[in-house]
Amino acid sequence: MRRFFLLIIACLAIAGAVSDRERVEVNIGENVTLNVEIPGNVSRVTLMLQKKCENRTEEPIIRYCSPEEEKRGCTVKKSDRFRFDTESSSVTFADARTSDEGCYIVSYIDVDNLLKEKFFEVTVNETPWTIRLEYLNIIAVGIALLTAVLVIIYVINHIINCQKKKQNNTEHPEEIISLSSASRASKPTTDESLEMVDVIKSSVDNNKRSKKDLNHGA
Repeated sequence: MRRFFLLIIACLAIAGAVSDRERVEVNIGENVTLNVEIPGNVSRVTLMLQKKCENRTEEPIIRYCSPEEEKRGCTVKKSDRFRFDTESSSVTFADARTSDEGCYIVSYIDVDNLLKEKFFEVTVNETPWTIRLEYLNIIAVGIALLTAVLVIIYVINHIINCQKKKQNNTEHPEEIISLSSASRASKPTTDESLEMVDVIKSSVDNNKRSKKDLNHGA
């Protein structure tokens, strides 16, 4: 019976802690501040991120230890993004991401050497611009891939056409020679064209002379 009452008390304590969690809502890229509001100096602060506040199996993100706690064996754990500010007694991290959403548990030892905890439910919202930027990146990648495919198709077609032309030239060389000779024969030489011009000029002169003779005779 005693164990049953202890279990009920523990469940009520957990439920009360979860219901008292503080909600923090930010946009992507903003800084997140978890105000612990610890009275007086603290000797140890531990920050954990859990998908559910009831789960305590994950490793802490950061752990702050005072010099006295370090002497007692407290192991400091630092992070590039998360840090504990001893002056404001708050945990902050920059450049919020959607993966940062979840329940944060800040446990600390106060001046009376009592272990206390505070719960934070962090929500990270996506702004319209960030969503639009992701779509633009997808569209840009699609356009680049389509352009590359079109270039490859054009190069392949060009190579095939060149090979076909070479194959036709090697298979029918007589036709090419006959066509070239025919084209040459159809074109008059320079001497022949000059002779034709002289004949035309002489005929024109004869016509003019005959007209003059007729006019004089009249």
